[in-house]
Amino acid sequence: MLLFIKSLPRMVRSASKDISRHFSTAFSSSLSIAIALLIATFMTVMAASIDQFTKNIESEFVVQVSLLPTVTEEQRQVLTDELSSMKGAGHVTYSTKDQELDELIAQNGEIFSQYAGEDRNPLLDVLTVHLENAQQVEAVSKEATKLDGVASVSYGGSMISKMVDVFDAARTGGWLLVGFMIILAVYLTRISVKMTIHTRQE
Repeated sequence: MLLFIKSLPRMVRSASKDISRHFSTAFSSSLSIAIALLIATFMTVMAASIDQFTKNIESEFVVQVSLLPTVTEEQRQVLTDELSSMKGAGHVTYSTKDQELDELIAQNGEIFSQYAGEDRNPLLDVLTVHLENAQQVEAVSKEATKLDGVASVSYGGSMISKMVDVFDAARTGGWLLVGFMIILAVYLTRISVKMTIHTRQE
């Protein structure tokens, strides 16, 4: 340790002398490495942002299961358990037809208020399946249509399935690009170090 401390000033002088002799090479090597690392970092942040953005949108994907008017409370509970146990399904929420009408009025205006009232409301009670895995949206919808007491199932159709595929491809492509940029950064660093060593040897 003492020998290292004694030789430290000499090493600093030697390093300073080498840098001054090969400043342009050292600067270009450092700059290329910094640019490669900066690009890799930027691509990583972009890929992470895309991943989070697509997950936030996918979290809004739901499957709406409309129930027959004859379904009892006990049957509804059985349907809730069956839906929540499906692969890719998360929690299930229940909404009465009056609540569905109130939401329809809030979203589209008072024109739908003419249907307010027990006898005039044409809507059905709904079980909404919130998905844990958006890629299972079509599979959950198909399974839900087979259950007893289900009048209809809606999830957005093929457009939602295409969006899920596009989001999945965007995430995969983003992380593949990050991997490529990291490999490129390592390669540029290796080339820069080899060039610096070769220049000093000459």
